[in-house]
Amino acid sequence: MSRRSSRGQALSELGYKAADAVVWDVDDEQVNILLATLNRLGGADILEKKSALLKKLAEQMPIKDLAKLLPQTAKQIERLTNLKMPAVPFDAKVFASPMVFFLTAEQAEIVEDALFLAALNSGQSRDRKAAAAKAVALTEIARFFLSWSRSTAK
Repeated sequence: MSRRSSRGQALSELGYKAADAVVWDVDDEQVNILLATLNRLGGADILEKKSALLKKLAEQMPIKDLAKLLPQTAKQIERLTNLKMPAVPFDAKVFASPMVFFLTAEQAEIVEDALFLAALNSGQSRDRKAAAAKAVALTEIARFFLSWSRSTAK
């Protein structure tokens, strides 16, 4: 079932007789760029599909040009296009799951400071840009919060 028919069916089931739609006149390359960008903004990246989409785009234009159009850096795009996917069935647990947050400047500063300190306390990299160190730090902050929440709930 296509997206249109499933969305139309859902709207119909909710009692809508009509819905606004915006039609964009774009070519296949522009569609792929929009997919790569809008899926990320919606927080719905699926690693296997993202990798395939970026490989397709990288065949059409240089990675450095793609990086100017997409939320990923050239290095991230290169890593994703060179990613070796495991044999089917795909087990998403073996790969990192992307999370997308939109923060104000003040919130971003607080989060960056907390991640930096958590990384230091857990013996991780001192590099504020290291994604792996930030992931470990964020997990440590979440564990601490969950532990604290459970202890205060009793």
